[in-house]
Amino acid sequence: MWLFSIAAAHGDLKAVGLMPGMAILELKGERLVLRQGQEKNGVKLIESSSQEALVEWQGEEQALTLGVSLTGSYKPPVQQEVRLMRHENGHYFTRVKVNGRWIEALVDTGATGISMNENVARSLGINWASGVQRRSSTAAGIVKIYVVGGNTIQVGDIVKYNLPVTVHKGNFPDITLLGMSFLNTVSMREENGVLILKD
Repeated sequence: MWLFSIAAAHGDLKAVGLMPGMAILELKGERLVLRQGQEKNGVKLIESSSQEALVEWQGEEQALTLGVSLTGSYKPPVQQEVRLMRHENGHYFTRVKVNGRWIEALVDTGATGISMNENVARSLGINWASGVQRRSSTAAGIVKIYVVGGNTIQVGDIVKYNLPVTVHKGNFPDITLLGMSFLNTVSMREENGVLILKD
């Protein structure tokens, strides 16, 4: 049985999911799924139960638990919440910070990823031409797209790391789409014309 928490554990490394023989850890915002004996990004899972994970990190063995720091003091879970008012056209819009720069975006559950046109990408300093080239069928027809990884995306106080963005060659879409590659990382519900995102 899995146990989950979003409470901080120790510095940049915390446990967010535990079960016997396996753990989900978060290192500087990046999720690591480790089986017992496995090592990723300098973190090795020595053993794990549903209450605790014993890891080797930075040359030391550390015990990580859910919701309790290594000093033993309890830190209550902190949930970040963003509330978006529905626009008169029925859509939800928000300001999105991409790699430190703010842009306007449309919340679009029908979009697979975070999609923008090449001009917006250029204004954000994204080297879209270095991305993985693909083709996509859109309302504007078949277009070239470039998938560029490793981006930091922020909506309100919710910050996600290492997310891909999709850059469309040309002027489509005319507004950036905040799609499921971000929305899948948060909980989302609608109440009386308000879209609530929770980390």
